[in-house]
Amino acid sequence: MSISSLCGHCKEKLGKKDYKLQCDECELWFHKTCITIGDLQFENLKKGVGQWCCEVCSADASMISGKKSKKVTLEDKMRKLEVMETKYNQLLDKFDKVANENKVLKSELGDINEQVAALNNKFNNNTEEIMAEIKDKEHRARNIIIYNLN
Repeated sequence: MSISSLCGHCKEKLGKKDYKLQCDECELWFHKTCITIGDLQFENLKKGVGQWCCEVCSADASMISGKKSKKVTLEDKMRKLEVMETKYNQLLDKFDKVANENKVLKSELGDINEQVAALNNKFNNNTEEIMAEIKDKEHRARNIIIYNLN
């Protein structure tokens, strides 16, 4: 850099002792006071850590990359939305299957409960009949049957 270089912002000469920074894109030099940059970032850039672009180059790059990134972001979001919609539809299908299975199981449970109730009634009736028969046999056990009394 020559001493006669001009600041890309204020167009004034840059001195040897001035704090200055060169744009990585257009390679113009700028006074530190003419650009918006923090002291820590300025020191890191002086050490070669990172890159810096002036406002004009940043705006151009961000406009181009912004359009591309917006398109990419929108496409990514559309793909994610399609995947989510597919998963949502799959979950709805599974939910419908489970709901139908639940209806069938409730119906079968009702049938089983009816069968159990019928078996309980039959068992209770049979038990009562058997108990009555046993009591009758016990009652008749002392009876004597005599044949040919005439």
